[in-house]
Amino acid sequence: MKKGWLVFLVLLAAAALTLSGILLGKFSREEKIFQEQAALNGIVYDEAFLEEAAKLPGIQSVKPVVSLPVQLKVGEYSVETELLGVELTDLHYQAEKASDTALGRTPALLIGKEALFGLVDANGHAISEKRLGQLLEEYQELSITASFSNRPEQTFSCRAAAVLKEPADKIYFSIDQAKTLAEQYGQPFSIKEVLLTVKGETNFRKAKESFVPTKEGS
Repeated sequence: MKKGWLVFLVLLAAAALTLSGILLGKFSREEKIFQEQAALNGIVYDEAFLEEAAKLPGIQSVKPVVSLPVQLKVGEYSVETELLGVELTDLHYQAEKASDTALGRTPALLIGKEALFGLVDANGHAISEKRLGQLLEEYQELSITASFSNRPEQTFSCRAAAVLKEPADKIYFSIDQAKTLAEQYGQPFSIKEVLLTVKGETNFRKAKESFVPTKEGS
């Protein structure tokens, strides 16, 4: 009988530990900071929008993201992509490799390690994984130029300041440099996305849902 009670108590203790682990895991995710780009879906980024966004539970910041579509040339390869202008101090990222990101006249790019998978050579052949790895390994020495589709003859130089582990599929640079480029080359400087930073998984999910357009009649 005593042995049976002992087994029961051991099982009860194990169940309690499992439950406490689940609750602790859930609690820790509610304490975690989440960040993601969110499309504004027609919402105007202005003071009224920021005032409403500030009321969202757990909101840490809502910062503008400016997208500049370009043709990027890296050595003998090129790719159609976009450069994302953000406040770099607000961007949460993990760098595999990084150097001086101090701003100057030349755009300093934070390149996601998967952002250049689309590179092709002059014959249209895709870059190999091995060659891409070599380029990223030597990122500080890369020869990078870019041009806008409506002004392909006007190119400007860029430099790689970091290779990012996360976010892996995007290329970021300073929003101030983005504004300078847009003005210099007559490109639209519009805010269609924001960098959303929220504390807590539940708050984060609800914040993202607030940017989803409401269906007519619903």
